Amino acid sequence: MDGEMIAPKLAPGEKLLWSGRPEPKVIFHFSDIIVIPFSLVFCGFAFFWEHAALRMYLGSHRPETFLFVLSGTIFILAGSFFLFGRFFFVFYAKKRTWYSLTDTRAIIITKIFKMNVKSIELKTAGRITKRVSGNGIGTISFGADKYRSGMQVSSYFDPLLGYNRVSYNNTMYTIMAPAFIDIENAENVYQKISGLGIKPHG
Repeated sequence: MDGEMIAPKLAPGEKLLWSGRPEPKVIFHFSDIIVIPFSLVFCGFAFFWEHAALRMYLGSHRPETFLFVLSGTIFILAGSFFLFGRFFFVFYAKKRTWYSLTDTRAIIITKIFKMNVKSIELKTAGRITKRVSGNGIGTISFGADKYRSGMQVSSYFDPLLGYNRVSYNNTMYTIMAPAFIDIENAENVYQKISGLGIKPHG
């Protein structure tokens, strides 16, 4: 199955150096130090809102108060997803993700709702970094994070991390670079990139 996904994406003469998939058992990342407490606070607020809205609706039976009950339900569902539901989605998403390293490109293929192929030219990617844990599983990022400012923020959801790959700070936000997330033997893959003479920064 891996070969069927990767082979059609290679250009004529392009040499495949490595292919792999994210480790589905890895579900926690450093950023969860922020995401999980925020999710707990959000869920607490959502349940408080729902409790108050239900008391209001049951006490008055006014149709318009049911809108508060409905909005509270939406808040609870959203908070529950970020607190624990996203981990199930991450596991599913990792099972449908493929990584490839060639002599010229890094290729990220996902097939969740639809096929999505992201190609990164190694020579023009810029900064290439690695984060490797003691068990050899790590993440290799291609390119530097991009910093933007403005009131309108265009962001995207990263299924492999289970949350939005944009971090906010007032009107400043960061779009994180594409990456091979949670791959085994990350150091070996990183050395293959070094062997191409691209001089990645770690």
